[in-house]
Amino acid sequence: MKASNRFSGGRPAPGVENVSKKNTITKENFERLSKNATLYDGELHAVRGAYRGQIRYRYWWSSDGSIFYCYSTEYTINDPDYFGRHKANIHFSFDDVQWWGIDSPDSMRQDDKWNEWAVGGYVGANKKARVYVRYDFDLPFFDESGENSVYYTFPGK
Repeated sequence: MKASNRFSGGRPAPGVENVSKKNTITKENFERLSKNATLYDGELHAVRGAYRGQIRYRYWWSSDGSIFYCYSTEYTINDPDYFGRHKANIHFSFDDVQWWGIDSPDSMRQDDKWNEWAVGGYVGANKKARVYVRYDFDLPFFDESGENSVYYTFPGK
């Protein structure tokens, strides 16, 4: 099985090491680690009915493609019924040879504005990686989820 196919929506697949605790990047480390790297901008959208979430992130690779770094910068969740709910949830993760992921607190704003959410880390990679996001939209009775993912390939040789 290819490493990128072992990704399991929101959790590490069996046999894939979870490096979330040890490979986390702080806001301060983001500046240091990405200083001399070629940074790429990413954005993922997820939709469920009238609800839409978007997350923006920056990512980069080690010089040989063996490490994939990814760092969320901000998110937005629309508010189609104008109730201004603030209990949405976001799961953000990425993987290849290893898996890194985080669940937001149960307090993400659903207000049609871009809100800061600075989280990220890095994983061992084999010149490819997948970034995944899932939103649990805060609805009046039962919350609903929307998810999406994208694959990236190391741009070097």
